[in-house]
Amino acid sequence: MVVANLSHPDTNILKTLYGQPTSLLAVISADKLLGIIVDCLARDNSRSRARMHLEFLAQHLSQTHEQMQGVILEKAFIPYLLFTKPRQKLARVAWSVMTDPSSGLDSHDLLRGCVNLLSTLSDDETSVANLAALNLTLTTKVAG
Repeated sequence: MVVANLSHPDTNILKTLYGQPTSLLAVISADKLLGIIVDCLARDNSRSRARMHLEFLAQHLSQTHEQMQGVILEKAFIPYLLFTKPRQKLARVAWSVMTDPSSGLDSHDLLRGCVNLLSTLSDDETSVANLAALNLTLTTKVAG
C-alpha cells in the first residue's frame, strides 16, 4: 500500500505520507524507502512530485539516517544534477532542494565547490559555458 502511494500521481497523497516521516519510516526500512523513491524519480516526469521526493530525502531521511547521505546523493540526486537542455528545470529543482538550509546534504564533501559555483549563476542564466563549467566540476568530483 505504501509503495503504491509513493508513486501515486496525486501530490496530496505524497504530502500526507511525507508529512509524517516517523510513521512512514516505521512501516518501511530506510534502505527500501530510498530504493522506492529512486524508482519513482526515474519513472515520473513531474517536477512537483520530484521536488517532494527529493525534499523528503534531503530534509528527513538524510538527517535521521546520516550514514546514508552519500548513498542518497549518489542514487537520488546526482542523476538529476547535471544541466542538459531537456532536464534543465529538473536540475534546478534538485540543486534547489539540496542547497536549502534545511537540507543536510549541501555541505557533503562530494558537493564542495559545486554549490559555490551554482550560486554564481543567476536564476535565468542558461549560458552553455556556465552550465558546462558546473557539469564539469560536478563530474570531476563524482569521478573523484
